[in-house]
Amino acid sequence: ETIIEQSYIQDFVSPTADYVTILSIVPSLTGTDPNGPGLSEGNVKNTLRGLPDGQYGMSYDGIPFGDTNGPTHHSTSYFPASIIGGVVIERGPGNASNIGYSTYGGSVNLFSKTPSETQKTSISTSFGTWNTRLVAISHETGRMKDSDATLQLDAQQLTSDGYLTNAKIDGTTLSGK
Repeated sequence: ETIIEQSYIQDFVSPTADYVTILSIVPSLTGTDPNGPGLSEGNVKNTLRGLPDGQYGMSYDGIPFGDTNGPTHHSTSYFPASIIGGVVIERGPGNASNIGYSTYGGSVNLFSKTPSETQKTSISTSFGTWNTRLVAISHETGRMKDSDATLQLDAQQLTSDGYLTNAKIDGTTLSGK
């Protein structure tokens, strides 16, 4: 089992990254993005212990996900680094509690960020090569008055011409918890 915490994601991963970039540090898990971190759609696939995408399961907060064309995953269609709070990778078929498609190769479990107990708002921007621009806004209400409830809202806009010819990307991600 490998555990990746939010501090690694915040401090060492490109702001434009998706889960493929985050997972590149994990032993026996490979995946590259020829267009730049988080800037490719669909042609970036991880392998886990030599097994291709579709032969291991993926989940976000315990909910399995996959493409409509099979149990594979398109990296930028789902979860950018800005909304991932941690990852747990399990090698091997696991046990009966593992749910989802094709878990016999293992499981990659993504988790959302833990809501803050205090109110805070953060805005970040990133500019880079190939006309890459990212703007991210995160707001947390903290613990609401007279309850234990919290609200976490995240929005991200990413555009880039990409390193590869005719490989532009323009994506918006909205998340609430």
